[in-house]
Amino acid sequence: PEEDQIVKRELNLEQWIGIYTPSQARGRDKEPRTLTRETRLQNGSIITDTVIIGYCEHGTLTVSDQRVLYAVLRHWTEKGSPLTYCHFSVYRLLKILHLKDTGSSSESVIDSLRRLGGVAVTFKRCFNNAETQEEYEDEEPIHILSELKIRRRRRLDDGRYKPTKAEGYFLFHSRILKNLIRNYTRPVLLDVVLSLKSDTAQLIYTLVDRQIVGKQTYNITTEHLFKELGLDGEKYRYASARKQSLEKPLTELIGKPLSSGGIIGRAELEVTKSGKDYKIIFTRRARLAIAPAPAPAERPSSNQVKPEDETLITRLRAEGIRDPKLSELITVDRAECERQLAAFPFRDKTGVDNIPGLLIKSIEMK
Repeated sequence: PEEDQIVKRELNLEQWIGIYTPSQARGRDKEPRTLTRETRLQNGSIITDTVIIGYCEHGTLTVSDQRVLYAVLRHWTEKGSPLTYCHFSVYRLLKILHLKDTGSSSESVIDSLRRLGGVAVTFKRCFNNAETQEEYEDEEPIHILSELKIRRRRRLDDGRYKPTKAEGYFLFHSRILKNLIRNYTRPVLLDVVLSLKSDTAQLIYTLVDRQIVGKQTYNITTEHLFKELGLDGEKYRYASARKQSLEKPLTELIGKPLSSGGIIGRAELEVTKSGKDYKIIFTRRARLAIAPAPAPAERPSSNQVKPEDETLITRLRAEGIRDPKLSELITVDRAECERQLAAFPFRDKTGVDNIPGLLIKSIEMK
């Protein structure tokens, strides 16, 4: 089912959703963009985190590139999470993205791959020590895909060359790859992301899906949200303009499933106490489901899958395990499922074609 298509996203990138430019900010694809956050410590010291997003001949990173990156991550997982080069075909990425195999769709995906490989994202951390009056700064530029090769084949047909296949290989930057292997990740429901029409709705969804984990509500002011999105145009200085631009995207988010269980039951704007801004209130609500009636000879089990198992279910689905096997594994031994999932990223999967089967066998054999 569509809801089972889950992607593990690397957290360093996901903590800065403004890396990807929404359509409202287009026209800035030939200049660097800067995102900043300040954290004040108890002793008065200040930590300033900065991300600088560059550009290449194909432009800067866009919301479409976020979707393609999720498809690349999904494909990488399907291939057994290789530590070196990962072969891909554009056709497979189109299938993951639910796009038709047309020339324009292929070109769009290839352009996204070029930007993921060509745009430098620089992470900077500045520590201002209030006691010693010293300042330290670390800077690390990375390319999400540190290596990328694209090979395109064409066949002569009626005097014209027509494209027949596009494929190649990629390699994640070492810092991203290490985090993926060590599970410094957060799942996201790819099909929910692909269902969203608005760029802003997509970015807000990926933010809320990460922030609401373990909570029932998540609040953020529009000023803070727009800073996170990197939307700093002149008109967004005004709370009324921010409110107007958010109304449709927020409506689109109502009812969308969350990777940690449940759905977005509420996404509403409310005036802040100061009256100078609006805050957005996101609330999680349980997803209604009709359970099938048990077979006449079946005895109800006291160890059936419970609502609190939704996170475990999400993690097993992310590894490619589906019902009815998924429910059976959790029902028989939840603890063993947790243990094997924790160890699985470090197992040698070289030459293994059936990755979900390997995990199932590990859980069942104990």
